[in-house]
Amino acid sequence: MPQRQLAAWSSSTLYPTILNSRRYTQSRTMSAAPVFWSTPLRYCRWAARERPALFWSVIVGAAGPALMPIVPPIRHYFGDVDPAPVPVTYPVPNGPRKQLTGYDD
Repeated sequence: MPQRQLAAWSSSTLYPTILNSRRYTQSRTMSAAPVFWSTPLRYCRWAARERPALFWSVIVGAAGPALMPIVPPIRHYFGDVDPAPVPVTYPVPNGPRKQLTGYDD
């Protein structure tokens, strides 16, 4: 006697290509969030939809070091010059120093 099916639609009949595919090694009981290292593009699509603040902060943060060698030549091309360096010492005047008077301790 065949066993009765408990649900009219099981998850494997609704999503046969996703759950039965061999390239997804996740268990069916894990969360719906994809794992980054197994499917990075799928994870990026998921993160852009579900967690946009985190996704775009990582994108902007990664763009900073990537643009460091590119931006300075563009700045110089448009005429933006680097400012003079800030002095780190105070210039000492030449000649003898004056003796202070009137401040007796």
